[in-house]
Amino acid sequence: MGKREWASQVYCRLGLNAAVRVWRARRACHIPILAYHRVRSHSLTLPFDLELVSATPEQFRRQMQYVRRHYTSIAFADLVAHLDEGAPLPRNPILVTFDDGFIDNFGEAYPILLDTGVRATFFVSTGYVGQPGTFWFDEVCHMLLETDAVMVTLPGGPSVSLLDRPSRRAAGEAVLSAMKGVRNEIRLRWIEALREQTGVRLLERGHPDSSTMNWDQVREMVSGGMEIGSHTVTHPILSNLSGPQLDRELQEARETIARETGMVPVALAYPVGSPEMTTTTVREAVKRAGYGVAVAYYPGVNRLGSLDRYDLRRIAVERYVSDALFRSSISLPEFFLTAALAGHHGGGSVQASRAFS
Repeated sequence: MGKREWASQVYCRLGLNAAVRVWRARRACHIPILAYHRVRSHSLTLPFDLELVSATPEQFRRQMQYVRRHYTSIAFADLVAHLDEGAPLPRNPILVTFDDGFIDNFGEAYPILLDTGVRATFFVSTGYVGQPGTFWFDEVCHMLLETDAVMVTLPGGPSVSLLDRPSRRAAGEAVLSAMKGVRNEIRLRWIEALREQTGVRLLERGHPDSSTMNWDQVREMVSGGMEIGSHTVTHPILSNLSGPQLDRELQEARETIARETGMVPVALAYPVGSPEMTTTTVREAVKRAGYGVAVAYYPGVNRLGSLDRYDLRRIAVERYVSDALFRSSISLPEFFLTAALAGHHGGGSVQASRAFS
């Protein structure tokens, strides 16, 4: 048992979790934002990125039951109305979010949200909705896991060995990390090179373990009370785009969601969302595109009196998080998420370093 896990167990058993939760509710000073990717029964043999599996259906149900008992789930539209117009927020507000738009968001998470009465925001990358392939970052992991090749080389970039399953998963992390730091044109070139070198292609046929929602499913979730937010069109690293590319990703995604759902999205989730990805240029483009708030993908505290509305922090939920640590991280992120900054979007805490959210 790690130190954070041990501390969370003690924190909950002594009743400190409940005491801090009540104290914060009285002061109305903190709004936690939970971040998920996928809800599914996971297996170490999953031929895609395991780190994108945030919880099993059983874990997610327990988590949402806890949220329903002790918090009031809201939408980002409610938060924007509070920030812009002074509209009141409920006692103990919380935001539950999903990134990307995997099919299990609809098939697994949505029914549980309905059953537990929790509202959530689904950030979708519009260019993938209803398409047969999968997200580029999951495709990269799949190619490296499934190829017969024993080594691949990115043109002008690193080479990685593919000797066994552990080395292939490590190669996926290394390649995705490298792709975060190059211009968008180079990233696209590298992905095409991997397709050629591995001989594995998903674009034409898709895969049941990594498919996306379609617009009918997205619309059904809207009718069920869920909120849809923007996660851009193609899920690029926004800081690596030129000005016109950046504006297109932000504006086209917002327009497509409004057209397909009738809901104009007020919130954006930055792809990857680490601090270095949310530059001043990116934030200005987000404002220019009409978004009222934007969420990052690294931990922190959202104090209602001093919110940076274009740098909202989130609590990334991972499949290995216990119930005690889940509860403790919501009530006292200042303590229980500090270790996450040292440790993984997709994402120690993987979310800070590699998650491709």
